[in-house]
Amino acid sequence: MSSSKLSKQIILAFNGPRLERILALAQYDYTKRYHGSHLGMIWALIKPIFQLTVYYFIFTGVFGASEDNYALLIFLGLITWMLFSESTNRSMTVLKSKAFLIKTIQVNPVDFFISNVLTAFVGFGLALAIYIVASLVMGVGYSWQVIYLPFLLLTIFILCLGVSLILAVLNIYFQDIEQLWSMVAMFGMWTSGVFGRSEVFIQAFPLLRYINPFLAIISNMRNILLYSSGPNWNDYAYTTIYAITILIVGLVLFDRNYFQALERL
Repeated sequence: MSSSKLSKQIILAFNGPRLERILALAQYDYTKRYHGSHLGMIWALIKPIFQLTVYYFIFTGVFGASEDNYALLIFLGLITWMLFSESTNRSMTVLKSKAFLIKTIQVNPVDFFISNVLTAFVGFGLALAIYIVASLVMGVGYSWQVIYLPFLLLTIFILCLGVSLILAVLNIYFQDIEQLWSMVAMFGMWTSGVFGRSEVFIQAFPLLRYINPFLAIISNMRNILLYSSGPNWNDYAYTTIYAITILIVGLVLFDRNYFQALERL
């Protein structure tokens, strides 16, 4: 299968039975994740709230951060980064965990990665709902420019899918990629502006603007959902081009190495 055909199938994934299959896979993965747990899917809400509480008291109580709505600033940055981190971390085991389905039924393997990212978006959606309720209680207003949020989420989706495909390919040949990626992800979280404004990081390390696209992504999320302003369109253009480039690279690499992956399953 050529990369052009693979790209076409990505576009057609949102039509007809294939979309239903992808959504069913995402629903199954999400419910299976909490199967057997007494609290079930409530854990998807407990984890980000617990992390927010820990980080908030550390940065305000220990380091003396005093910015207005700092808890909301951290929470929004944290759930946005966790969306990317969760989807990419799980991507490295997608082929192995779905080996039986891949070998027994005719299905485009990319569908499993799309459903994996959608599963992460479900958890993000629940956390985002908590954020919106909390922000309204704390007096944050929303402008009409909130309509740009879906475009920003689409960019995040494309980036998550592209990185997921690349990691899946690397995991075929390098068994240590999970450990390596955990270190990359740690660096990414602490340099993405989760715990402060992106301008502070860019002023200190200008190259981070080009190394870590989440500096711009999280900044635009806050512009829309915290500061009642529109996105920075230069940042949006950069991150969108970055995400599309990563997706193309991921599709090409996955197309060229998929059969090697099947042989190892």
